[in-house]
Amino acid sequence: MNFKKITSLLALPVLAYSLTFNSIAQAQEKKEKKSFLLENISSPEDEIDRVIEETRVNESYKDVFAEEEYAEGIITVKKDVYDGMTFYFHNFVDKRDKIIYYDGNGAHSISREEFKVLEKEFIEYCIKGVEKCYNQYKELRPKIIASQEEHLKEKGLLDKDKSLKEILDKKVPDLEGILYKETLKIPEIEKNKFAPREVHFGHSSGLFGLAYLDTRAIQITPKGYQVDYINRSFDTFMHENTHAISDLQDRVGAYSYNFEFGATMVEIPNIMWFLIHSYLADARELSKVLFHFDSDRVLKECLDKSKPKMGVKIDKEKMRVYLKEVDKIRKKISGVYLNEFLPKFIANRTYYESINRDLKDVNAAFKIFMYLKYEPTSLGGDVATIKWLKENEQVVDEILKKSKKDFKEFEKIARKEYSFTPDQVDVLVIGGLRKRYGIQKEVGEKLTFQPNYSVISLEDRLMFLEERLNRINLMLNSKDKYDIDYIDGHNLRAHLEKTKKINEYFISRNKLAILYKEFRDLMNEPKDNSEYYIPVESFSDLEIIFPGNDLSRKLKFTTKSVEKGLKEENIIEDLEVKVIYYEQEDNPDYPKKDPNNSRVVVKRERKIRLRTYDFDKDNKEDYIDGYRLREDETPESKPAVKIFKPLHSSELKVLVVDYDRETNKSGFGIPDEIKEVSGISKGSDFYLGSQETIESLFREMTKEKTLEAITDLPPMKAEIVEVGEIKPDEYEINVEGWTTPDNYKLNGGKNYDLWIKFKKEDLKEDEPKEIEYIAKRFHAPGNKDSDSQGRVVEFYRPRKEFLEGILMIEKNDEKHLVKIRKANGPIMEYVDSSVLEGENPFKIEYDSGDFRETIEDQNKTPEKNSIYETKRRQRALKELSLVNHAKDY
Repeated sequence: MNFKKITSLLALPVLAYSLTFNSIAQAQEKKEKKSFLLENISSPEDEIDRVIEETRVNESYKDVFAEEEYAEGIITVKKDVYDGMTFYFHNFVDKRDKIIYYDGNGAHSISREEFKVLEKEFIEYCIKGVEKCYNQYKELRPKIIASQEEHLKEKGLLDKDKSLKEILDKKVPDLEGILYKETLKIPEIEKNKFAPREVHFGHSSGLFGLAYLDTRAIQITPKGYQVDYINRSFDTFMHENTHAISDLQDRVGAYSYNFEFGATMVEIPNIMWFLIHSYLADARELSKVLFHFDSDRVLKECLDKSKPKMGVKIDKEKMRVYLKEVDKIRKKISGVYLNEFLPKFIANRTYYESINRDLKDVNAAFKIFMYLKYEPTSLGGDVATIKWLKENEQVVDEILKKSKKDFKEFEKIARKEYSFTPDQVDVLVIGGLRKRYGIQKEVGEKLTFQPNYSVISLEDRLMFLEERLNRINLMLNSKDKYDIDYIDGHNLRAHLEKTKKINEYFISRNKLAILYKEFRDLMNEPKDNSEYYIPVESFSDLEIIFPGNDLSRKLKFTTKSVEKGLKEENIIEDLEVKVIYYEQEDNPDYPKKDPNNSRVVVKRERKIRLRTYDFDKDNKEDYIDGYRLREDETPESKPAVKIFKPLHSSELKVLVVDYDRETNKSGFGIPDEIKEVSGISKGSDFYLGSQETIESLFREMTKEKTLEAITDLPPMKAEIVEVGEIKPDEYEINVEGWTTPDNYKLNGGKNYDLWIKFKKEDLKEDEPKEIEYIAKRFHAPGNKDSDSQGRVVEFYRPRKEFLEGILMIEKNDEKHLVKIRKANGPIMEYVDSSVLEGENPFKIEYDSGDFRETIEDQNKTPEKNSIYETKRRQRALKELSLVNHAKDY
C-alpha cells in the first residue's frame, strides 16, 4: 500500500506517551531476546530518564526517511486473531538465506532468526495493544445508551418502565433498512471490531504512526515502536487504532471535532509531550485556566537552553516535582474525556458538533464541558478566582449582549473596552460560555452546571447538518481517481450511502420543526394552547432526531378553530379546476427510434378541488383547503394546500403547501413550504393568482443536488475544583454594619425617581401581580437624566397590604405620588413613602471606584435601626440594569 498520499485521508499520528507494560510483558523482556530494533535502547524506571532516552531516539532519525513507493517484496504475515489480522513488514525483503532491512542509512543484512524475533515481538505488541484499546472504550456503549435513555425519559419520549435497549435493533419505519441504533449513532463495542485488519510496519517521515479512516488499516513506524518500548506503553498503537475504528472516528466527521485530541485521550502522555506536543495544546490551556498550572513556566524553570546546539539541560529534580502535578492533570483530563464527555458527545452529536462549528473551534465542546464541570483557579487560586468571576458576573452579561455569538469578539471587547488582562479574559470567557451553553441546577447540596441542549437554534443545527451532507456528497461524487479507489477499494460506498440517508432524515426533521415554528409564529397561536403551540425551538437535537418522537403527528399545522369549523362544513365556495402541466419522463423510443433524447416532455392534465369555508357564518372566508384529485378524480386523503387566517386578523394570510403526492408515503401530509400571501378571499383567487404553485403540486418532486527568565518561585500545585465544591463567600460580613454612602440625598432627599418591579414579567393586564421591590434611583441636582454621584439606588419592600394582588400601579416622580388599584377595589392615590415598609431601605447599591457595592440588611433588624451587615462587590457596569413596571402619570 502506498502511504505517501495522506493529506485528505489520514488523521495524523501523535507521538507516543507512557502507559506501563503489564507484568507479563516485563517478564518476557527479561527471559527473551529483544529484537535488533530494541536491543540497544533502554526503558528506565524513571519517567524523566525515559524522556531523555526518547529524545535520543528521535534525534537519531533523519528528517527524510526511506518510504516505500511500491509494495512488492515486503514480508506479509497473517494471524488468526480477533477477526483476522495481516501484518505488513515494509522495508524488509526476504533474500532466502537472509533478510535485507532498509532505513535512512541504507540497506542492512539481518538473519532470518533476527527477523523472527522482531516479527513475534511486534505482533505480540499489536495484540496486547488491541486489548488495551478495547479496555479504554468497553464501557462507552452502555454509557451512551444510559445518557440517551435518561434524556428521552426526561422529555417524555420513552416510558419510565421501558428500556432504550428494547428498540435499538428495530427498524425505523420511515427509513427502510435502517435501525434505531444507527440513527442514534450508538457504536458496537466489541473486541474483534477494535482490531485493525491491516497493520503496516514501516518508515514514514517524521511520524510515529498513521491511520486510514474507515478502513481498519494502520501503520506503526519503527520510531513509534521504539518510543512505545521506551515509555513501556502501547500508546502509538492505541492512538492510531482509535482513528481506525469507524464507530469512533470517520471521514464524514473529520472536520467536526478534534480527532487528534480525542485519539490522544487513550494515552497517558509523558510529561515532556504533555508540556510541548501540539495535540495537547487544549489540555495545557485547560490546565492553566482551570487547574492553575502553567506549562510554559515549567519549561522555563526546568530546561536550560542557554547554549544553542549544545544540548538542553534538564533540571531533573524540579521536573520530578512537576511530574506529580502533571500526572494528576493528565489523568483527570483524559478520564473526564473518555468516561464522561465522549458518551455525552456521541449521545448528542449534533449539539456538540454544532458548538464546535458555532465557536469555530473543533475542540470547543470539550472545553465547555470542562468549564461546566470545574471552577477556574488561575487568578491567585480557587477562592480568589471564583470570587473575582462573581464580582464580574454583570460585566459578563454586558459583554455577552454586545458580542452575540462570536467569542473572539467577546475576548476583544473584554480586552479593549474593559482593559482586562489576558488571564482575566480567559476567566471571563469561562463565565460567558457557562451562561450561554450551561444551565445551573441543584444536584444534592451542590449548585452545578448542566449542558443546555436547546441553546443551539434549529436553524444553526440545520446549517451544520447540511454542511455535513455536502461533505458526504463530495465523497460520493468525487471524480478524483484516488478518492474513487479509496472508497470502492475499501467497500465504503454502501456505508456512505447509509450515512447520507440518515443525515437526510435528520435534515428533514429539523426542517419540519423550523416550518412548524414559522407557521405557529405567523398564526399568533397562544402559548397556553398546548395542543397547537409546541415550543420546538426548545427541543434538544435528540428530541428532533429520535424516530420514536412522531413529529409529523405531534406538530399540527392547523388551529383549534379550524379543526372545530371543519366539522360543520360551512363551505361558501367549492371549486374543481383543471390543471395543465408539463413533466419529463423516459423516452420509450430511446435509443432505437430516437437516439438523441433519453427523456421527453409530456403534457399532463389533472384536477384540484379548492374549498372556502366560513366558520362563524358571517359571510366572510375563514379558511381554504385544496386537494389533488387522483386520475379517477377521487381526492387524496390529506390536503395539498391550506390557507389560514391568523389570530386577530381579518384576512387569509398564511399558505401551507405539501408538494408530495400520496404515493410518496414518507413525505405526504407533511408541509414542504409556508409563506405569507395576500389578496386571497376564495379558492378561485388562489387558483387564478398562484398557477406556478398549483402546477408544482402535480410535478414529480426532484431532490435538490447539494453543492458539491523566571524568578525563584515556589513550585506550582495543580488546583482541581469541581463546580459546587467551593462556595466563595458571596457576601462580606460586618456585624457592626457597613457604612452607607454619603452626599447622594439632596433637596430633603427628594431627588429620586421611583422604580417598581413585579416578581413575574409578561403578565396580563387584568392578572393580579406581586411586587418584588420598590427602588429609589437618585439623580443629580437639577438634572433628572443624570444619576447621582455614586449612582445610588435604595431598595424597599412594600407594606404587606401592597405586596400582592395589584392590578394597576402608576407613579408621579414630580410629586412623589403613586396610584394603586387592587383586585375588586377603586384606584387609590398615596404618598410614595406611605407604600414602603419602614423608613430605611433593606438594600443599597452604589459605585465605589471600579466596583459596584451592594450592602444589605439580610437579618431584617428593626427598620429604625437597620444594620447593613452584608456587602457584595461587582465590577461597575457602564449602565445600571433596573426594571420599571410602573407607568408615569
